[in-house]
Amino acid sequence: MSLAMNNLADARKAMLELNRLAAESAANWPEQQCWPEVVAVIGSLDEPSLWPISEVIAKRLFDQNIANNQGVWWDVRVRHLVE
Repeated sequence: MSLAMNNLADARKAMLELNRLAAESAANWPEQQCWPEVVAVIGSLDEPSLWPISEVIAKRLFDQNIANNQGVWWDVRVRHLVE
């Protein structure tokens, strides 16, 4: 929401909080539990100042996918975000 309103400071804070929560979540959660992170990363792609935190979140999702063998569908989408 903050990003849509061009409030980059709030958007960055929200993404940092999302990253913290994701780091504390169970690593073996089903892929559906990770959609908030995917939506946040995709939403931030047009804002270069958010790329560093977006990359951290996307890499966490990618690593989770590899660790839990969540399938090709998930792998393709998350890998696209990291690259």
